[in-house]
Amino acid sequence: MITLRCPVIRSTLVWCGFMIAVAAYEQIVLGWHFAREEAPIHDGWHWMRTAGIAVLSFLLVASLAKSQVRREQVSVHAGALAFAVALLSLAAIALLAESPGAFAQIGAEDSTIEWLSAVLLFGAAGLMGWRLRIVPGGNPRMASAGFRWWSAWALPHSSH
Repeated sequence: MITLRCPVIRSTLVWCGFMIAVAAYEQIVLGWHFAREEAPIHDGWHWMRTAGIAVLSFLLVASLAKSQVRREQVSVHAGALAFAVALLSLAAIALLAESPGAFAQIGAEDSTIEWLSAVLLFGAAGLMGWRLRIVPGGNPRMASAGFRWWSAWALPHSSH
């Protein structure tokens, strides 16, 4: 059941509240538009904002993992991919700390990084949608009402 006592819901609300508060503070106090383009800045505010996002994101992921809503075994390849993404993130942080100008150029609007991140995001969404099609034991009769609705919408030729 989804209630405010659910750690995932609480973590999500705290994360969203933090982001709204940061955007409001930057708009009202600092006069910055929330969707601005700027080169990375090394000041206390930006590092504090980044640390807040990192901590709250970690707490959200931890609450999702702990909830075990749908527990699945992670393959060795998926674990290696997750580790590689973490290493790339650390490399990006190191580049930001070393050369904010180079980081801004690599991550600029309409750059390869932006397009690649969009392609990877849509690819991940497609893989999750594909995974949704798989039912326990491969038996369509065991599918939930939600799966039947999904398959009727996404797979019009399905017999579900």
